[in-house]
Amino acid sequence: MSDQPAPAPLDAERMQAILDGSPFIHFCGMRVTALDPAAGSVVLAMELRPELERRQGTGQWHGGAIAGLIDTAGDAAVALGLGAVVPTINFRVDYLRPATTRHLTATATVRRAGRTVAHPATSVAGHAGERFLPLHLRSGRHHAPAATVGARLRVRVGLIVAHP
Repeated sequence: MSDQPAPAPLDAERMQAILDGSPFIHFCGMRVTALDPAAGSVVLAMELRPELERRQGTGQWHGGAIAGLIDTAGDAAVALGLGAVVPTINFRVDYLRPATTRHLTATATVRRAGRTVAHPATSVAGHAGERFLPLHLRSGRHHAPAATVGARLRVRVGLIVAHP
């Protein structure tokens, strides 16, 4: 049994305040739109701005902004169980098609959490919930297939979930 107190539960307002503490996340305009601590899920949203375009005037998202959204959503889902955000230890994205919607949402849920590593599952969608960027997530030997067909991104995510 640990002598450390249990972390305070995170609500959407507190989670947003934690995320806004990162200059990058704040710059990207990521917003918590839903949070379910019981299910361990978080939904983040982000609007396309000229600074987040791959090339000026194309309406295509820069891959770094999408990767940041995926990484941040996974980290936020892990944080629900810890009461604090933690660093990512492994992350990979293969972009096969550009994202061209004005609005993106990322939904993340922790699929597996061990003593030191968690494996969040994240999906990215455009307007009206259209899942134009379903994901395959892999970490180590564990594989979670995408919820829909036609995966256009592959992501490898592992987050440290316990402080040494």
